Amino acid sequence: QIVEQSMSMAERLLLDYSVLSDQGNHVAKEFGLAFEIPEDFREWHDEMADLEAYNRDLSYLLPIPATYVVDRSGTIRYAYVNVDYTERAEPEEVLAVLDEIRAQS
Repeated sequence: QIVEQSMSMAERLLLDYSVLSDQGNHVAKEFGLAFEIPEDFREWHDEMADLEAYNRDLSYLLPIPATYVVDRSGTIRYAYVNVDYTERAEPEEVLAVLDEIRAQS
């Protein structure tokens, strides 16, 4: 999503942490998480969401939802990836990893 879309979501949800805006899916590509919507699904997807408004492009490239916890040394301490966008990381699992990292500091 473009920065404005990410900021709007962060403000609406009152998030007190940084939200990555990955316009162009550059980070998603680096993590192997970008996929292109197949041509025969694009018309249906256009009816569901305005990709051009959210991403400022019509590449039909989307990220697979993923959650990572990265410690201060850059080590990935938790990773959750699921191609089913309705399935997300359990907040309790993420918070437990964060508590563990804090306890080790």
